[in-house]
Amino acid sequence: MAYLSFKKTLRAMKCCLPAAAKSKLFHTPSWVHFYLTRRCNLSCKYCHVKDNTKKDISTDEVKKIIDRLYYLGIRTIAFFGGEPTLRKDFCEILNYSVKKGIFTYFTTNGTLLNEEYIKNIAETGVDFIELSVDSINVFEDSRKDYTRNKGVIDLLLKYKKLYDFALKTHIVLTNKNVDSVVETIKSINNRYDIPLTVGYICRSVDKDFKDDESLFFNSKKSKEKLSKVIDEIIELKRKGAKIISPYSYFESMKKFAFNEHSWACMAGKYSFSVDYNGLVQLCSAMKPYAVSVFEMDKDFFKNRWDEIEMTKKECTKVCFSTCHNTTAQIIDNPIKYLFGK
Repeated sequence: MAYLSFKKTLRAMKCCLPAAAKSKLFHTPSWVHFYLTRRCNLSCKYCHVKDNTKKDISTDEVKKIIDRLYYLGIRTIAFFGGEPTLRKDFCEILNYSVKKGIFTYFTTNGTLLNEEYIKNIAETGVDFIELSVDSINVFEDSRKDYTRNKGVIDLLLKYKKLYDFALKTHIVLTNKNVDSVVETIKSINNRYDIPLTVGYICRSVDKDFKDDESLFFNSKKSKEKLSKVIDEIIELKRKGAKIISPYSYFESMKKFAFNEHSWACMAGKYSFSVDYNGLVQLCSAMKPYAVSVFEMDKDFFKNRWDEIEMTKKECTKVCFSTCHNTTAQIIDNPIKYLFGK
């Protein structure tokens, strides 16, 4: 089952496959996670990136960054926040990225979307939209739940048919919503023709940030429950549930929860992050380098690879990044991903 239409599949292959092949061969990233803003209208308890004190850069500055990323070989940009739809110029930014020949994706909590805004977004030609839905029930720890977002899903599906963008939902798996995850997957799959991904809650690598321990799988009992739920998710996928994440991802997630698995993060090899102000980051969880995208060259990460590998030996002990797992899966198996295998 393909998750992209035929037209979008051709566009993805044209935009992404040559860049992905180069990325795999030469370790030069082809994918960027661009944090357009750190501002957000929600306060999810597991979020490490929100900062409403940070001032957004201008539209022209964002466009110059997109131009520079294209020059550096980037052919996929995932726009994040904060909440990117807070920016009044968001549609203009999406349109600029799409017309540049970049496969353009964004993640939203959906709370600011109404019919007019969704129509304007769809008209940009955006390729992929990810809507966060952490629970089928009311979920106060993020407020991103089906109860609040069902109207947005209906509108997104309406304009998906008209404008041919891809759509998926995403669940962040925590100790607080683990009991409802299987029900959430079943409900979304049964009610809508929407694929989904499941992410694992990650600890902050910033020692100054205090994580909410109630959200984590700290006890043996909670880890055993998690393992059982993951097995149920795998079984749902085997029976045809529209779950994009591969089986290997879920098996690795179980091992990670029990501290039995070290995983190979591809940040710096396949992808990297750009902060709200244009500074380069290995990923959003790490403090940015004192280097803007205009100062980096195509070998920026390759020249720092030994240092990066040492860093990741520590940070991958507390982080099981959905973003970097997904990026690696797509670049390592692009055809399988495009066709939903």
